[in-house]
Amino acid sequence: MKNLIKLKWLLLVLGAFIFENNMNAQGCVAVRATGCSGTTNSSTLLKNQLEFSTNFRYFESHRHFVGDVEQKEREEKHTEVRIKSFAYDFGFNYGLSDRFFVNFSVPFVINNRSNIHYTDKAGVAKRFSVQGRGLGDIRATGYYWILAPKPEKKLSLLGGLGVKLPTGDPSQIDVFHALSSKGKDSTYFKIVDQAIQPGDAGFGVSLESQINYSIAPKLNLYASGYYLFQPQETSNVLRNTALSETDTIQNYLSITDQFLARVGVSVQPLSNKYPLTISLGGRLEGVPSHDAIGGSNGRRRPGYTVTAEPAINYDFGSDRINFSIPISLYRNRTKSVYDLSDPTGKAHGDAAFADYSINVSYVHRFGSSHVRM
Repeated sequence: MKNLIKLKWLLLVLGAFIFENNMNAQGCVAVRATGCSGTTNSSTLLKNQLEFSTNFRYFESHRHFVGDVEQKEREEKHTEVRIKSFAYDFGFNYGLSDRFFVNFSVPFVINNRSNIHYTDKAGVAKRFSVQGRGLGDIRATGYYWILAPKPEKKLSLLGGLGVKLPTGDPSQIDVFHALSSKGKDSTYFKIVDQAIQPGDAGFGVSLESQINYSIAPKLNLYASGYYLFQPQETSNVLRNTALSETDTIQNYLSITDQFLARVGVSVQPLSNKYPLTISLGGRLEGVPSHDAIGGSNGRRRPGYTVTAEPAINYDFGSDRINFSIPISLYRNRTKSVYDLSDPTGKAHGDAAFADYSINVSYVHRFGSSHVRM
């Protein structure tokens, strides 16, 4: 028992240490932490039960794509944009009844974006990094088991309705470098790229669903979906110090919808002695070119990724640990509203994507042990 207590505190301290000592970002296609981002819900909360949860996500984007064509020359010429992302969430789940529970999640991010700022007179490219960090956009979601998971039932269905609050700063600035008229390095302050901003200034409403089906004893099929609606078109964050008279579509930063879908199979533990669940699935996530509600103008980099998602879930007592590594199989930087406005049809911006991401979550339940599906 003492060893389990020590392990729980070690995980919490380790997660905090990782958060405090690394730089991160969200990638050029700014998919921020979302609901349903971890594994499937494998338990239900009883009335008045409380869970504490933490989640850590890391990725580094550096492979540039126009559509689904990789721009390999960017890395060959060392002109690629590199974004490192460390996002750390903590939250609570609370059971209002045996079928209805609420989730409150607070994210923090430390984002780093590295790119070429200028080339000196000797032809040497000068690469520098800027950062965006701090509190992200807080989320609150209510979940209801439409078909509650029971040992004698093969099918369960969970639905969720949530809100995303604009608590993250969408306008952080940092020090940029430039070549002065005298040929020396000079610095100035400028707003950092929207991909590494902690927030997007949008108030959003999310819809979620998850279905689980028992194919055979210990073998389950799962599928889940998440969509974040953000009707506001743009933030009041001006990308440049002066309005452009010709590029008005991208003067301000776009507030975008987001989506996520997952499907796969999981194998539950064969005995209570080894409470390990292994799953393998596919994952689709991204930012659409057009929002479902409201306008879609503003600076945005739409696109999506398709990944394979192996995961391991381990239960011990009132605690649960999950580890997953979604590995990119397909990446596509779709055309934005600005690209589509080009009468020649040739405009198509690029975006950098990651090869993989790392997700680690830890959940502790207070009170009685959880009810497994």
